[in-house]
Amino acid sequence: MEPQWTKQIPAWAVCNWYYLLFIINLSMFIILILSGIAIMLVRGGDKYWNVTTIILYLFSGTFAATNALFYYLICDRSLKPTQ
Repeated sequence: MEPQWTKQIPAWAVCNWYYLLFIINLSMFIILILSGIAIMLVRGGDKYWNVTTIILYLFSGTFAATNALFYYLICDRSLKPTQ
Protein backbone atom coordinates (compact mmCIF):
# COMPACT_ATOMS: atom_id res chain seq x y z
CA MET A 1 0.00 0.00 0.00
CA GLU A 2 2.99 2.28 0.42
CA PRO A 3 3.83 4.43 -2.62
CA GLN A 4 7.13 3.62 -4.30
CA TRP A 5 8.63 7.06 -3.72
CA THR A 6 8.19 6.79 0.07
CA LYS A 7 10.11 3.51 0.19
CA GLN A 8 13.24 5.50 -0.61
CA ILE A 9 13.02 7.37 2.70
CA PRO A 10 15.40 5.67 5.14
CA ALA A 11 14.19 4.49 8.56
CA TRP A 12 16.66 6.78 10.34
CA ALA A 13 15.07 9.85 8.70
CA VAL A 14 11.61 8.81 9.86
CA CYS A 15 12.95 8.05 13.31
CA ASN A 16 14.68 11.43 13.51
CA TRP A 17 11.38 13.11 12.54
CA TYR A 18 9.52 11.33 15.34
CA TYR A 19 12.33 12.14 17.74
CA LEU A 20 12.01 15.82 16.80
CA LEU A 21 8.27 15.63 17.49
CA PHE A 22 9.10 13.99 20.82
CA ILE A 23 11.39 16.91 21.73
CA ILE A 24 8.77 19.49 20.65
CA ASN A 25 6.01 17.83 22.67
CA LEU A 26 8.23 17.44 25.70
CA SER A 27 9.21 21.12 25.43
CA MET A 28 5.54 22.14 25.23
CA PHE A 29 4.79 20.06 28.32
CA ILE A 30 7.60 21.73 30.27
CA ILE A 31 6.57 25.20 29.06
CA LEU A 32 2.97 24.48 30.06
CA ILE A 33 3.97 23.46 33.57
CA LEU A 34 6.35 26.41 34.02
CA SER A 35 3.85 28.93 32.66
CA GLY A 36 1.18 27.57 34.99
CA ILE A 37 3.50 27.98 37.95
CA ALA A 38 4.53 31.47 36.81
CA ILE A 39 0.91 32.59 36.36
CA MET A 40 0.04 31.24 39.77
CA LEU A 41 2.94 33.08 41.39
CA VAL A 42 2.42 36.37 39.55
CA ARG A 43 -1.37 36.64 39.57
CA GLY A 44 -2.11 34.65 42.67
CA GLY A 45 -3.84 31.33 42.76
CA ASP A 46 -7.23 32.48 44.03
CA LYS A 47 -8.01 34.99 41.27
CA TYR A 48 -6.86 33.04 38.24
CA TRP A 49 -7.15 29.35 38.99
CA ASN A 50 -10.63 27.95 38.74
CA VAL A 51 -11.75 24.40 38.07
CA THR A 52 -11.99 24.89 34.30
CA THR A 53 -8.48 26.31 34.03
CA ILE A 54 -6.99 23.51 36.09
CA ILE A 55 -8.79 20.85 34.02
CA LEU A 56 -7.58 22.45 30.76
CA TYR A 57 -3.99 22.63 31.99
CA LEU A 58 -4.10 19.01 33.15
CA PHE A 59 -5.64 17.85 29.87
CA SER A 60 -3.13 19.77 27.76
CA GLY A 61 -0.22 18.58 29.84
CA THR A 62 -1.35 14.96 29.77
CA PHE A 63 -1.89 15.11 26.01
CA ALA A 64 1.56 16.62 25.37
CA ALA A 65 3.30 14.12 27.66
CA THR A 66 1.47 11.15 26.11
CA ASN A 67 2.26 12.34 22.57
CA ALA A 68 5.90 12.74 23.52
CA LEU A 69 6.02 9.23 24.94
CA PHE A 70 4.43 7.60 21.88
CA TYR A 71 6.54 9.52 19.38
CA TYR A 72 9.60 8.23 21.17
CA LEU A 73 8.24 4.68 21.28
CA ILE A 74 7.40 4.70 17.56
CA CYS A 75 11.02 5.35 16.78
CA ASP A 76 12.54 3.11 19.42
CA ARG A 77 10.35 0.01 19.04
CA SER A 78 9.12 0.08 15.46
CA LEU A 79 11.81 1.58 13.30
CA LYS A 80 14.97 0.40 15.06
CA PRO A 81 17.13 2.73 12.97
CA THR A 82 20.66 1.83 12.05
CA GLN A 83 22.69 4.83 11.14
